[in-house]
Amino acid sequence: MQTKEANTNAMNIGEVLKREESFPVSISLNQMDKKILGFVDWHWHDDIQLCIVEKGSIVFSVRQKEFILEKGQGIFINGGCLHMAKPYTEQDSSYSYIAFDVKMLEFFSDSGFVDKYVNPYIKRKDFYSIVLDNLSFDSAEILGYIREICNLYANKPFGYEFDICIYIASIWRLLTKKCDISNNGEDEEDCINYRRVKSIMSYIHENYREKISLQDIADVAGLSKGECCRFFKRMTKCTIFEFVNNYRINKSIELLQNTDLSVGEIAEMSGFGGPSYYIESFKKRLGCTPKEYRNRFIK
Repeated sequence: MQTKEANTNAMNIGEVLKREESFPVSISLNQMDKKILGFVDWHWHDDIQLCIVEKGSIVFSVRQKEFILEKGQGIFINGGCLHMAKPYTEQDSSYSYIAFDVKMLEFFSDSGFVDKYVNPYIKRKDFYSIVLDNLSFDSAEILGYIREICNLYANKPFGYEFDICIYIASIWRLLTKKCDISNNGEDEEDCINYRRVKSIMSYIHENYREKISLQDIADVAGLSKGECCRFFKRMTKCTIFEFVNNYRINKSIELLQNTDLSVGEIAEMSGFGGPSYYIESFKKRLGCTPKEYRNRFIK
């Protein structure tokens, strides 16, 4: 078997974002029609994320809230928050995102900034997400800073890292100044529910190659099978079966693109068990067979 630098390791604590090793900021464009499933599925990461819609309209789901954003609008998503994104109408909708490590806000070791301006906000229930809609001066200013960061990252002039750090600090100041930290922080029941969702997703990430039963997942969640199904659907608006299949298809496509494995071998390694069910599931989701997809990708 010839391998083409395949990355087939399951994610076990959410999504790992790619970035330059020397600078803890990643910036990219997410084009929905270029996504394998046509959307960005539920995931989370420790990085703080800033998004701006470049084309069409995008539905951002953060925890259990949905936001429909048009071109030019944006959203802040706090670190560790479960979220997804999908096109609202036009399939070729797209958005740029900036993800940065919270350490960008520390400035120096043992900084008092962390206790005063970061930790009080980072896990607040009223600070999971903030829509940037251009209707207020602060939103317009933040969107302008996001544009500047994207331009700096694309062109990389001398000292661009300094300027990006300054813009990120300015964005954080504008976001936090409206948040009343005297109110109670994270709701305990809400926190438990999302830890449970993440534990289910992490179990799927780690075990998707194997046969996964509903009882296995229910045991991880500490619920009965029926309660587990209802809970997951209520929290994510998709079934456990849909999430498992989507994840397995995504992982199988990495193998189709990066290895010379046969369709049967990929079906086995992706948790589908055999080629017949894999081909059926793949075609139902993407409108073509795995072999047809591989031929298109190679071309």
